[in-house]
Amino acid sequence: MSDGSMPSLADRQALCAVPVTLDGAPARVTGYRQPFARVARLGDGLSAEWSWQTVARIVARGGRFKT
Repeated sequence: MSDGSMPSLADRQALCAVPVTLDGAPARVTGYRQPFARVARLGDGLSAEWSWQTVARIVARGGRFKT
């Protein structure tokens, strides 16, 4: 994945299992079968989409997403 290629289905499933935050609040990565990942806050449902490559980079650097 470090070469910028699309993460495999197994890699995307693994990314969905990692705890992340969105704007400082607990969130979840979803949509492992979709072409783009959705990151949604657990409390209020605020969400945004990112490419899987971007999600992999952000998760590798601590999982702190910002809108």
